[in-house]
Amino acid sequence: MDSESLITKRLHVSGLTPSLSPTDLSQRLSTFGAVKFLDGFGLLDGVGKPRKFGYVTIETTAPKLARCEFFIYFIGLRLMGACRFELIERLNVEGGEVKDWRSKT
Repeated sequence: MDSESLITKRLHVSGLTPSLSPTDLSQRLSTFGAVKFLDGFGLLDGVGKPRKFGYVTIETTAPKLARCEFFIYFIGLRLMGACRFELIERLNVEGGEVKDWRSKT
């Protein structure tokens, strides 16, 4: 797949708080691509409290998606199935300048 090809990805984002609005999240993530949908934000769980997760559908390129996933991790949110080490390795492979604590340099 070409690194400049557009892909559409639905991300499961958890660790949300009521202070982070869908508009805020959309504005922050729009720097990585076109935010198409925000699902599940503001819904209540079984006991009437705001759910701590939602879904973001974003249209972007593979390198920008890797940076978006790292940004989500960096601001303290979590991606379902994403691992910090996998994200750092993807960024390094794709030309990012992120250094991992495991590297000797």
